[in-house]
Amino acid sequence: MTKEETTQLNKLANQVAGMAATMAEVKEYMKDGQKRQEIAIREAQETADRACEKAIKVQTQVSTLGWAGGIIATLLAAALGWLIK
Repeated sequence: MTKEETTQLNKLANQVAGMAATMAEVKEYMKDGQKRQEIAIREAQETADRACEKAIKVQTQVSTLGWAGGIIATLLAAALGWLIK
């Protein structure tokens, strides 16, 4: 093998080694990205769950107020009807 062929082979070997290192970095970056994505999805789900719980509480409170308002209106109507007689 000539000196030029050896030089070319060494350059090629260095390029292959560089590509392998780059591929390893990309693989690690993708793994980290997947972990970040999983964390973001989990946090978004937790936020959505909390919002749903709050919505259910508000709906229950509004429903309770509706019932209480209906009862109060009925009592007032009965009292007014009694007073008018």
